[in-house]
Amino acid sequence: MSGAYPAVAYVGELEHAEGCVGDLYPALDDVLCYLRWAYPAMIDNLDDRLKRQKSFVRRILQQYGWSQTQLLAVPRSELGELEAVLQLCYHILRDIEYVDGLR
Repeated sequence: MSGAYPAVAYVGELEHAEGCVGDLYPALDDVLCYLRWAYPAMIDNLDDRLKRQKSFVRRILQQYGWSQTQLLAVPRSELGELEAVLQLCYHILRDIEYVDGLR
C-alpha cells in the first residue's frame, strides 16, 4: 500500500472523506485495501467481473485472430488504427492489468 492516506470510511464521498488533504484523494490501493477489509463481497464481485471481462475479451480476440500478448504489444500511437472493438479490448486488458498490479 502507498501509505499516503488512511483508508476512507465512505468511498462514495471521496471529496469529503476523512484523511483527504486539500484536493488530494486517498490512493486507489488504500481504498481497495479498506474495501477488502470492510466489504469483502464487493471485492469478490470485482474479481468476478474482471474474470468475466477477461473471458469476453479472449473470445473477441479469437474471432479477430489476435492474442492478448499481440494486442498489448501494439504501441499507443498505433492504437487509433485498430477497429473500435479491438481498442476497447486493449483498454479493458490494461485496466485489468492495472487493478491486478495493485494487489
